[in-house]
Amino acid sequence: MKGRSVVKTFNHRCLLCLRQRAATSQQLMGNLPAIRSSPRKPFLHTDVDYAGPIRLRTTKGRGYKSYKGYIAVFLCCSTRAVHFVVESDYIENGFLAAYTRFVSRREISKILSSDQGTNFIGAHVNLRDIFSSASKQSTFVASVLAADGTECRFNQPGVPYFGGLWEAAVKSSKYHIRRVL
Repeated sequence: MKGRSVVKTFNHRCLLCLRQRAATSQQLMGNLPAIRSSPRKPFLHTDVDYAGPIRLRTTKGRGYKSYKGYIAVFLCCSTRAVHFVVESDYIENGFLAAYTRFVSRREISKILSSDQGTNFIGAHVNLRDIFSSASKQSTFVASVLAADGTECRFNQPGVPYFGGLWEAAVKSSKYHIRRVL
């Protein structure tokens, strides 16, 4: 009597039977954004982050002091190409200098994404002030800057995992720099 229910309860309590019956879960992957999946010109959509601090020296030899430096890592979203710029300070003027060197070597980025580092926020405010003062002085300059303007996008504060693409580039750059040095 009630033999079937007794066997079912035994099977449901047995760990080996439970593991054999378990269905493997299939993780669903979300679609990549169009910025990362469609082919584009290199560095049209760029992510930026800082790696460091590292110790820099001007020349080799005894008696020369080293100083703290940083590496600005510019990452192309579509091709995942990486561009490094060595910086001596972590303030917004240093980032603006790194960005000018990046733009002179590559081309102007349409979208520049980063986390909410204080130097990136300060540089964004600085650039916005420069663009607004240029538009007050000359409409021609303003129209040229508007045509070549770069849109800055920032992650929400407190969620560093949103920038996984550029954080992986920072991790691999630190790894290879440590191996070389």
